[in-house]
Amino acid sequence: SSEGFVDGSILIRDFCFESEEEDIFVFQDDERQSFSLLFRLGYEFPMNPATDLYGEQFLRSLLDAMQNLLRHWREDAGKNKEVLQVQKALASHVGDPHFKLEELIAGTSYSPNHFRRLFKEQCGCSPLQYYNKLKIQLAKQQLLQYKSILTISEIARSCGFEDPYYFSRAFRKETGLSPMQFYKQSKK
Repeated sequence: SSEGFVDGSILIRDFCFESEEEDIFVFQDDERQSFSLLFRLGYEFPMNPATDLYGEQFLRSLLDAMQNLLRHWREDAGKNKEVLQVQKALASHVGDPHFKLEELIAGTSYSPNHFRRLFKEQCGCSPLQYYNKLKIQLAKQQLLQYKSILTISEIARSCGFEDPYYFSRAFRKETGLSPMQFYKQSKK
């Protein structure tokens, strides 16, 4: 950063990865300083455990976000740069009805078939499956936030699914539930 390097150490018993092989994970914060901002937000959060009912939940959600960042960075450490760029492009175009996945893949330095194999090897699924998972994740968030004011068809369209029936099939395949079942179950 412009202020120089900052070393930090966090020791919290519940804050760890499953099957952690190493005791130390060294990482560099991203250009937005995401980890540092989350850390500062938690450190500077004024909390009185005796009176603040939601303070612990707030701090746990910050720790979850920090852990997700670290997990994401650890997973990205060995990935091909073009695979990472495609993943970022897919995430930034979720819900874009004009997005062309084939054009994105064709823009890599690999043949489309070779890139798909490389992507599947590094991500565990094809680029299309990855993109659909991102769209389903967005749909789950929108169902929880907007189902009371939007129809399932409207949510499907906002997530990049033009056909609501295809959306329902894809949603069920990913979650094991229909969009309406997911919504009803989450309300409980």
